[in-house]
Amino acid sequence: MPWPYAAAGFARGLVTSFIKSVKTEESLWLKTTLLNPLLGLGLLKYPVITLPLNIRIYVNNADTLDINIPDMFERREYSLHRGFIPRRGETVVDVGAYVGIYSLWSSRLVGDDGMVIAFEPNPETYYWLINNIKLNNANNIHP
Repeated sequence: MPWPYAAAGFARGLVTSFIKSVKTEESLWLKTTLLNPLLGLGLLKYPVITLPLNIRIYVNNADTLDINIPDMFERREYSLHRGFIPRRGETVVDVGAYVGIYSLWSSRLVGDDGMVIAFEPNPETYYWLINNIKLNNANNIHP
């Protein structure tokens, strides 16, 4: 095996191990910063990242890392208005659910007594939504 491939494999393994060992709430920015170059170079395909509330998602592309995760958990855009914060037992409709970050967050907050209806019209993105729902065993999300 030529050395560039061996070095890339070593770097991928090292960063992946580090990402798994760091607590998400303290270092979400660090995790996304480390993952972006690996995704861009094609060295890492569809890693699973753990977010606050123990939400796990497949990272399908850089937009998920650069836009959606920071909007939800760093800028907390959905927490700025009380009406966007679901409460236990409520029903939430997520139209344009993308890969399910808001749906999964809502699922945790509404609990087993509540329900999340997630609609995503893009077939490729819908695939990731379904896989993220399965990854989290989120039985109260109905796509």
